[in-house]
Amino acid sequence: MLRREDFFNTEKFPVMRFVSRDLVFDGDVPVAANGELTLLDVTRPVVLSITGFTCGAQLDTRRAMCGAEATATIRRSDFGMNYGIPRVAGDDVKIVIPVEAMQE
Repeated sequence: MLRREDFFNTEKFPVMRFVSRDLVFDGDVPVAANGELTLLDVTRPVVLSITGFTCGAQLDTRRAMCGAEATATIRRSDFGMNYGIPRVAGDDVKIVIPVEAMQE
């Protein structure tokens, strides 16, 4: 249901893109990523909160890697997705992005 034209329209817009302008740190730990989210060909500023940032050695290869979770809550109406608000579905959508990075 959420993939159809009235919502995320994944047939016409299969990619949701976030481009970060800068990171916010608390000491050496990233806590937020400021950037722009493009959804349904509409671009808006969004701040991703970063939690659970940790680094260590990958178990199999022993290569250095880091992981975290980035989250944001957006209003779908900000991106032109107005169908069903508020009776069928709410306006708020929580985005959760698990992140892993391995050093080459």
